[in-house]
Amino acid sequence: PLPKVNYEQETIGAQSEFKYVDWYFSGVLVMALFSAGFFGLGADIAQLKFSGTMKKIYSTPLKPSWFMTSLILNKLVLLVLVFVAVFLYGKLVFNVSDKIFNLQYFIFVLLAALNSIMFGIFVGSVSKNANTAAGIGNALFFPMQFLGNLYFPVFDIAPAVRWFVYINPMTYLSAGMRDSIGLMKSPLPGYSH
Repeated sequence: PLPKVNYEQETIGAQSEFKYVDWYFSGVLVMALFSAGFFGLGADIAQLKFSGTMKKIYSTPLKPSWFMTSLILNKLVLLVLVFVAVFLYGKLVFNVSDKIFNLQYFIFVLLAALNSIMFGIFVGSVSKNANTAAGIGNALFFPMQFLGNLYFPVFDIAPAVRWFVYINPMTYLSAGMRDSIGLMKSPLPGYSH
């Protein structure tokens, strides 16, 4: 008979218990934050331009920078509410881990919120009305969403579209969020997220 061998198991650099819901949660959170910026702020700015409200506001003593700051702060408050709603739903329905409550994860959430606002301002700036903003938002958002490592790993994708994975901010945000809670070591270099 074979001798009995004693061994110990130790996981290095990742969780010993991988839960797909924790991996998926970061992707859903990035998607929710970006959709609020793309479709909320972008459409708001475009509608204000189309209706002439922006010109009327700029003709008052209110500085344009203050007005844009108010739009951005409004969207940041909404994004905080989005984060709370997504987390509560994930916790109550899917029992998402509490490991997201660390500083590095929140920095990535803040970066995702700021990127979302930046894309919303871009979409609103290049759009003439809310319908155009929705079209531009969809044209940018859906490729970014599906090639952004949100729902499934995309690092082994065909070289013809891999370039888009590497220029997509969603890729780095979701990978950084997952890496910060020890779910998966990011295949991206550490300085990139």
